[in-house]
Amino acid sequence: VNKTTMKEQYVLTDPNIDKLKPGSDYKPLVASRDTVVELGTQTRQEFSGQWTHIQRAKALDNLTVLKNAVIVALEKANDVEVEESTLSAKKLFGYIFQ
Repeated sequence: VNKTTMKEQYVLTDPNIDKLKPGSDYKPLVASRDTVVELGTQTRQEFSGQWTHIQRAKALDNLTVLKNAVIVALEKANDVEVEESTLSAKKLFGYIFQ
């Protein structure tokens, strides 16, 4: 539960106020009252962003397969004529991190 303190100022009542002479230099006393107020219930959760061992192993395995495929593709590409590829960065990173 989240709480805060509300401070409130108020003027103290003086029992001798009616005995004062007119024109006197009287200043009333001001006091402060503290009240604890509940703001509500809150939770806090922190995420480290760390991958689990399984997620990391899958990503590294996919990366290794991709590296080997690129090596084989480059070897074959050197022997044939140039063709335009449909491979995009979205497809590439989607494969690695899926």
